[in-house]
Amino acid sequence: MKVRILLFLLFFSCSLSKAQDYDLQMIRATFFNLTFDSKNTPAFYDQLQTIEDPMPIIKAYLGATQALMVKHVWSPFGKWKYLRMSEKTLTEAVNNSPKNVEIRFIRFSVEKNIPHMFGFSEHLEGDKAYILDNIKRFDVSDLDEDYLDYIINFFEEQGELTQMELERIKKTLKS
Repeated sequence: MKVRILLFLLFFSCSLSKAQDYDLQMIRATFFNLTFDSKNTPAFYDQLQTIEDPMPIIKAYLGATQALMVKHVWSPFGKWKYLRMSEKTLTEAVNNSPKNVEIRFIRFSVEKNIPHMFGFSEHLEGDKAYILDNIKRFDVSDLDEDYLDYIINFFEEQGELTQMELERIKKTLKS
């Protein structure tokens, strides 16, 4: 009987760790740093791929990292492969959690940085509208100040927003 209980507890704890064996704060921080210096992208990508049954937010960071992998392959076919994987992974993340503003921002930022000629810009307007309409629902409680500044700076630099829209984002993220 004790062996059965021990096996059940071992199995239960292993199945929990498969789905939750990650640190979202570490993933965010690492990805944030990769946007400035992408040399560690392949190692980070390998780490993300080991997460079994990732939550949608983790899938979104995986999809964004797949897009960054384009910088680390020389073959045009390899670059195209990573872009296609990124598009698919980001779409899955949004489909699995369509109301998550952070996931929408991740997809928006990836699509905004891919040249339009590749055809990976189809969600830009929809994601932008969703972010603006739902920015107040964006739970920023576990985002650090640098990451929030990154989001604000991203929108400022992209020139996608009117001054009023930008002020609304700033006010919401900094409150």
